[in-house]
Amino acid sequence: MFSGTVFAQEPIGGPYTADSNTMLLLHFDGDFTNESSFSEDATGFGNYQFFNASVDPSLNQSLRLDNDAPGDSAFVTVADTSYLDLTDAWTIEGWINIFTFGTTGSHRWVPRLIIKTGDEVFWRPNYWIEMWGSDRFFSFGYHNAAQTAWPQVNTPNNFMDPGIWYHLAFIRDTTNQVMINMIHDANRDLIFFNAVPYDPVNEDPPITTNQDVHIGWAGSRTIASPSNDSWLDGFVDEIRVSNTVRNFSIPPVITNTTDLENQTTSVPSYDVDTEVFKVGAAGSVQSVNIMYSADGGATWQSEPMSQTSGNTYSGSIPGSMPLGTIVDYYIQAEDDGGLQSTDPAGA
Repeated sequence: MFSGTVFAQEPIGGPYTADSNTMLLLHFDGDFTNESSFSEDATGFGNYQFFNASVDPSLNQSLRLDNDAPGDSAFVTVADTSYLDLTDAWTIEGWINIFTFGTTGSHRWVPRLIIKTGDEVFWRPNYWIEMWGSDRFFSFGYHNAAQTAWPQVNTPNNFMDPGIWYHLAFIRDTTNQVMINMIHDANRDLIFFNAVPYDPVNEDPPITTNQDVHIGWAGSRTIASPSNDSWLDGFVDEIRVSNTVRNFSIPPVITNTTDLENQTTSVPSYDVDTEVFKVGAAGSVQSVNIMYSADGGATWQSEPMSQTSGNTYSGSIPGSMPLGTIVDYYIQAEDDGGLQSTDPAGA
């Protein structure tokens, strides 16, 4: 849950220009030119078309990938280079508009916006942004070098609607050891935000691969068992890969909130800690509150939290509630620009 006026130091969604942190930038304005000097131009395969329409006129053309039939094989690659293997901070983003999709076993079950495909199997990638058709949620993540984990930050189920433009941004902030997704609509209004910490010991660094970056399909024709269930039928535009956290207006990040266990009726208060901090554009955390309900969500009360040290905030829910009371709670934070966020996301 979030609201407020967005004051972006760098407007999200493009059109972008390449800088020293731009590893890949594709505008799809009638060709596959890559504006970045760190990787090659893209190559298109199968039935694709450049359309004289996109999210808005500022983005000029967009790319249509036609994969509505099982025999279609429309996708885009950008040749492998060490600059596209990301192991530190990053921002990976692009516009997507999914026309049709499938469920388990379909050739369009898990369409990819972008993926740096795995070497042994496609599903051990350096990074990915994808949509799971069986539950209609977007997933953003990576595989670790030890090949034991797939850290990811996702949307709720039933989030994606076909025929709608979404801007998807996947941020990995190594300073605060957190993954972030931000989703904006065609008006560039923020409609979803989520942040999940990753384990700096067991989930770092990301794996690197010798495969091309793939757009519209998980790939790859050069591995023994390429994907057969990840074809994107729809549009993409303005795909950018950066080796830094971009200077976007991002709501406060809330992580590591106390998960309260059952309490006795004699406890005078239920103490909660959380970590709240800013990522991206300059700003500061203005307020942090515990929102709680003891009547199944019919009414909600608010208790302020105080900054105790660093990013840690502490507060309490009043205790001594009747036996059997179920207390629901979430954290709400607001920054000095009016951006709000909650933990859990969407509470």
